Amino acid sequence: MLASIKHLQVIIHLSLMNMTIPPNAQVFFGYIFEVIAFDPIDIQDSVEQFFNLQQGDEFELEDNFVQLGYESSYFLSNLGSMILIWGIQLGLIPVLLLVYFLTWRF
Repeated sequence: MLASIKHLQVIIHLSLMNMTIPPNAQVFFGYIFEVIAFDPIDIQDSVEQFFNLQQGDEFELEDNFVQLGYESSYFLSNLGSMILIWGIQLGLIPVLLLVYFLTWRF
């Protein structure tokens, strides 16, 4: 299943290139992108407020970026809930290392 999602990601992101894609296929790609992006929690407003990202500082994106869910020119805003997942993983690394070294026997 993960392999098929990776292939779908490549197909969906092909529409970011300057290619002629029928409008009905673009709408379908937009719906599929929501599944592929794996963004269960919408935290874009919170991230922009926390990192003080100003909407006026951005430049206008092309329509194909906006249609695929990349509404912002800021990388952190476009990551979505992946910021939370990475933060949890980075927080768990020291805990797992501590557990490993406490249970490690000479």
